[in-house]
Amino acid sequence: MISIPILQPSLLYSKIYTPTIPSMTSNTTPPSGIASATYEGISPAWYAFRLNGSDGWQSQNNVFPSYVQYNYQSAIIPRAYTYNLRVGPGTFSLSWQLQASNNGSSWTTLDSNVSVPVVFGSPVPIIKFNNSTSYTYIR
Repeated sequence: MISIPILQPSLLYSKIYTPTIPSMTSNTTPPSGIASATYEGISPAWYAFRLNGSDGWQSQNNVFPSYVQYNYQSAIIPRAYTYNLRVGPGTFSLSWQLQASNNGSSWTTLDSNVSVPVVFGSPVPIIKFNNSTSYTYIR
């Protein structure tokens, strides 16, 4: 669940921190997975995975929890991720969870962050976490 209005998850990493989501051009293209979200009125879910540096997915204002998710066609072992903040300028306090599932209904929290100060325009590190379980859904 992502509890901020605009976020671009950007890259999810597996194994030796190799990006696992290709740049998308629709919710189902390329066919390696499917993007979806709680809300797509402002921007479609696949914008979160477009990876062009200017687009991002935006949730409905003040509606929480909100999420954007990716359903892999083949399971991966997620171990790190990064994101890009698509609003600015200023400093924002963000809270989010990275969750995973194999059925799209029972979720495991892989990483959780509460009230993290993020300065627009500053580099975002790769966030690493311990995990040895494979999953097909990430949100």
